[in-house]
Amino acid sequence: MTASEVVYVGDDMNDVVCVQWAGLGAAVGNAVPALREAASFTTDNNGGAGAVRELVEYVLELNRKEV
Repeated sequence: MTASEVVYVGDDMNDVVCVQWAGLGAAVGNAVPALREAASFTTDNNGGAGAVRELVEYVLELNRKEV
């Protein structure tokens, strides 16, 4: 597996390196500011309030555009 095949989502400082490494690094809406800045996608929803669902829909849409 390569970084380009990985989606990583987080909310805190310990997630920054992984978010930067992943092909798609995401932050939930209520993530710490440093993580939101490092992420290539930030959800509108907070963690525990629909953020993962929003991210999955975003990834599905990205894949539809590639086909």
